Amino acid sequence: MKRAAAIAICLTAALSGCSSTDDYVDDVNAIQERVIEASNAVGSDLDASKKEIVAQLEAAEAEADEAVSDLQEVDVPEDAENGHEELVKGFEDL
Repeated sequence: MKRAAAIAICLTAALSGCSSTDDYVDDVNAIQERVIEASNAVGSDLDASKKEIVAQLEAAEAEADEAVSDLQEVDVPEDAENGHEELVKGFEDL
């Protein structure tokens, strides 16, 4: 998870300010935010039962899987193609 987030942050920083990539950066940020939120939900309730924690883990895993699909559908600008491939690989490893 940390690797994918780091790649996304670096990719976003490298592409910020390029008007042709604004939509791409917005799309990637939204996808990444969903995964972060789902991951942060795991174990956030100290009173959660094992069953609830398993459900949270499964939801986070499903969100990561959906992120890979969504990232593969994003319109990637030419200057972001190499970094985007690494980003997708990072999410596949989650």
